Amino acid sequence: ITEVNNALVKGYGFHEASQFVGKRWADFIPFEENKEFYLKFVRNNYNIRGQESIERDGKGNTRYAENSLVGNIVNGKLVSSFGTGRSVTERRRMEAEKKELERRAQFASRLATVGEMASGIAHEVNNPLTGVIGFAQLLTQKKDIPEDIREYTKIIHDGAQRVAGIVDRLLAFARQHKPKRSYTSINDIIQTTLKLRAYEMETGNIKLTTRLAPGLPGTMADAAQFQQVFLNIIINAEAEMKLAHGKGSLLIKTEV
Repeated sequence: ITEVNNALVKGYGFHEASQFVGKRWADFIPFEENKEFYLKFVRNNYNIRGQESIERDGKGNTRYAENSLVGNIVNGKLVSSFGTGRSVTERRRMEAEKKELERRAQFASRLATVGEMASGIAHEVNNPLTGVIGFAQLLTQKKDIPEDIREYTKIIHDGAQRVAGIVDRLLAFARQHKPKRSYTSINDIIQTTLKLRAYEMETGNIKLTTRLAPGLPGTMADAAQFQQVFLNIIINAEAEMKLAHGKGSLLIKTEV
């Protein structure tokens, strides 16, 4: 680099042109990240316009630029080049934020659909489940059945009650309601939310560790909204761990 203007000096985080002069462009536009940029420059007879590059500023931070570059050819060889560039880092940042917002909106939409499905499934399960619990309870109260049958019936009853608890939590999660603040235990909400994900974490090879502070003060909040937030965080964490490693460890901790 033999000559730069003040705008470029400032754009790369330097204070004066002398910090630039004498360095190579590859120091700021690494070849490994910009192979297409350099190849296009050569293929187009050392002339490119509006070509984006991934760069490093004076502090090593990533920046993005849109460049126009013209080569000076002498006897068929490139001896120098002259170009202009403008930073598009802010534009790229805004595009990335937009994509992230769109991703979150799509996730929220899918979650709403899952909630509607969960509500329908829960109601369908609840009807026969009520009969199972009721008749199992009646059988356990009979005095003229063998003791082993009574024990089996009790196991059926207890298992059905656990399923009923899962159904109730699904309904609470799926139910649409206006925000209602009440004195709420954060630890209780976390434990209830984790029960909803227990099966998925077990089958997904996610090791769960909880360190919930005993005696954690309650707070005025909408329990359903808190549960939604915790559920989103847990599902996102599971997805990222599975994507990166196929398994993972999740630590959930509360403290004062």
